[in-house]
Amino acid sequence: MESTTPTSRPRHAYHNLMLTLLVAGVGVLIFDRAPSDGRVLGVSTALAQPPEEEIVDPTGRVNPADQRKQIIAELKSLNTKVSQLEATLKRGIKITEMPQQKDSGVAPTKAN
Repeated sequence: MESTTPTSRPRHAYHNLMLTLLVAGVGVLIFDRAPSDGRVLGVSTALAQPPEEEIVDPTGRVNPADQRKQIIAELKSLNTKVSQLEATLKRGIKITEMPQQKDSGVAPTKAN
């Protein structure tokens, strides 16, 4: 007796085609990032950069303690500025006369 099970050649052909396309795409990505001088395992071309103000965790997480310290420092700065503004307002601001306008030959008129 012969086997009457249908073969799944179209399915295997599809999988083989997709696998080939994926491998080709990864190959293009790898060769796109390869150095232009032809050395695959060459010397690193990293540039020295000044240290950052904040120390960033390698995992990308923010240190909550440092973040709170920065917020407290900023709040203290804002508090001193607001205190200076309050002191200026308490002293009072008086305008006794307006400076003359230089570019206009017409005398200013009173607003209705």
